[in-house]
Amino acid sequence: MTTNLNIKAFSGWLALALSLAVTTANAALPAAGCRSFASQWSEDTANIIAITGMMLSGLLFAVIGRLLTIYRSENRIGWLMTILGVALPLNSALSNYMECAITPESSLPFAGLSAWLVMILATLSILLLFVLLPTLYPTGHFISKGWRSAILSSLSVPLFLAALAAVAPGPMTLNGITGAMPIDNPFGLPLPWLRHLEAVLFSGIPLTTILAILISIAAFITRFRRSSGDERQQFKWFAYFLMTVVFVHVAGFEVIGAVFYPPLFEHWSYGLVVAVSFNGFPLVIGLAIFKYRLYDIDLIIRRTLAYSMLTALLALVYFTIVTLLQGLFATFSRQQSTAAVVISTLAIAALFNPLRLRLQAFIDRRFYRRGYDAQKTLENFAAQTRNDVELANLTEGLLHSIQSALQPEKISLWLKKG
Repeated sequence: MTTNLNIKAFSGWLALALSLAVTTANAALPAAGCRSFASQWSEDTANIIAITGMMLSGLLFAVIGRLLTIYRSENRIGWLMTILGVALPLNSALSNYMECAITPESSLPFAGLSAWLVMILATLSILLLFVLLPTLYPTGHFISKGWRSAILSSLSVPLFLAALAAVAPGPMTLNGITGAMPIDNPFGLPLPWLRHLEAVLFSGIPLTTILAILISIAAFITRFRRSSGDERQQFKWFAYFLMTVVFVHVAGFEVIGAVFYPPLFEHWSYGLVVAVSFNGFPLVIGLAIFKYRLYDIDLIIRRTLAYSMLTALLALVYFTIVTLLQGLFATFSRQQSTAAVVISTLAIAALFNPLRLRLQAFIDRRFYRRGYDAQKTLENFAAQTRNDVELANLTEGLLHSIQSALQPEKISLWLKKG
């Protein structure tokens, strides 16, 4: 038993050291003369922040995974994150090295080996990150034997196709590696039947991977519906992060940048969102499994909903008032006026607190009914105590308020004579 623990501890520290070494090597590629990566690195501020965030995310996976293997050794999530902590930075470093190696002015060795490893690691990392991790979260075990069979079966198909791609002859671009990397497979076998599988591998690997991800999402939703207590709060942290990141990333940047303002992708805030997306994933998982401030998520969700709706309403009111007033000034004075902006700003300042209180009350009534009812019950009792001094009435009101707010199985009241 002691030997087994020593091997696990050594493996965990070795993985962490390897992740740190690979991340450092990846960051050092531009300084080592990798011009293609160096030019990509120095394009703009957004790119620098995004690339740095993606580099550090693998190391963060390794650090949190190591902490989980030490303090939550019974949870397999820790070992899964440790593996990802090595696979993600290694895949990134090899991909950047490969781009350097195929550049004519670089002429670095082992381009074919790097491309082959990227092809394998890319598929493995995606399956671990988007299929196995959500399925095992947060307990480290499958929800049932049936779901375990379904998940493992869905994983086996893209893994089998990736194994075929690993020995298929010809350019690896056609065998599942993304991007225009026309590098012949250095481990391709001269088998005629493998040459006819290029189209199958090119479309089969991503399609079967997507199918496995969909099955994983179904398992995740099923586990969430069956969860309660701490486990449900852990799911809330995970879901809150995903929903927030997806909304901010897609609605706040991808849609606006692609449709209305393309330079937005060069702004530093876009790089920050990408970095937070990659690094928040392991961080939220670690916080949830360690159960750090687990039940604060309800307050965070309530405030996010309230201030998001408040921001949207105030923005709508502001632009509506500005547009209307500018139209009026243009009609009567034939010119634009800054007074419209001043009046709109004052109106927003006056509306802020009333709108915030009304939105908070609406959210509490709609999404947190039990807590809202308990709060209203206590407020009613406080109002009663100001108007009623009869001990019997106060006792009955107190018992009724506690029963309505907390819903205990039993309730008793002792009064000490003065």
